[in-house]
Amino acid sequence: MLIIRRADGGVSILVPMHEDHTTAVAKWQTTAQPSWLPIFGWRSTDEALPTMFRDAWTDTGTAVIVDMQKARALHKLVILATGASYQARIRLLIENAEDANNMPELRRLKELRKAANQLLESTVDARLSSIPTPEALAMFVPSELLAI
Repeated sequence: MLIIRRADGGVSILVPMHEDHTTAVAKWQTTAQPSWLPIFGWRSTDEALPTMFRDAWTDTGTAVIVDMQKARALHKLVILATGASYQARIRLLIENAEDANNMPELRRLKELRKAANQLLESTVDARLSSIPTPEALAMFVPSELLAI
């Protein structure tokens, strides 16, 4: 397996099938995204790679690790997208509760909407910054998003 250090700071993993490493890297470069080029080198390895947050991988020269700052930024995007989806669902549920004149449910849903708005506005960064490992980060879903 080859680890390629890209111009964008990322890492690509290449498993040559039947060609030598130099030929495999040259072939890879012909299909790489322009932002990945030029490459800053490659090395052969048998190391175990982290499986989460592939877009946050970085090569230390001796190991591929997850850059937690990048991983947190990526996970925040997922949370915000999920939050927007939940807000749309809450809007629909609020409309249904209004149509049914279900005041207790309407109050509950409006509280959920308020919590989701607060989450999206301010609290994600603080909570994400305290998560130390990629595994814990992958498991983190704000409780506000689980309340629906």
